[in-house]
Parts: sequence; structure tokens; C-alpha cells
Amino acid sequence: MYENGKILKIPLLHLVGLELEGKMSGFFTNVGGIGSETEVIAHKIVNDKTGELLSNKIPQAALAGPLSPSTRCHQHIDIWEWRQKVVEGNG
Repeated sequence: MYENGKILKIPLLHLVGLELEGKMSGFFTNVGGIGSETEVIAHKIVNDKTGELLSNKIPQAALAGPLSPSTRCHQHIDIWEWRQKVVEGNG
């Protein structure tokens, strides 16, 4: 983009969309807490022939942490109405 013959730098805007009940309900420019963990069970056995202790790690369920969306960039109130239903026990 140009202004007075100079090139202006325009930062890219990355949006994160939130879908609730099959409907796109909001867009945010910032979401915290994105990540996951995988539980691991250590399984130890003794080799019958050598007596050596062997250890295997077996992956279990993947767990996602709570998301924290912020910096809303839309005017829809669907998310807030959905949250109110959850608070009231109707979500």
C-alpha cells in the first residue's frame, strides 16, 4: 500500500474463529492456553534371559487445556448468550 509515494507496512492480522453448535460464533485476534499434554504410563519389565530391566512408555489420552479467547473483533453476541445458557444450566 502506498501513501504519498511511500510504501506503508501493514501488519497481517491473524484471526481465530470459534464455532459453537455448528455455527461460526466469533473471531478473536488473541487466544491463550492453546496446547495439549499426553499422559504417559511407564511400563517396566525384566528380560527373562538377561535379567535386564526394560522400560517402555505407553502414551495415553491427550488432554487439552482451557482456552482463553480475548480481543474480540466482531459485534456478534452469540458467544455471550451461549455462556449465559451454560451458567444457567441450559447449555
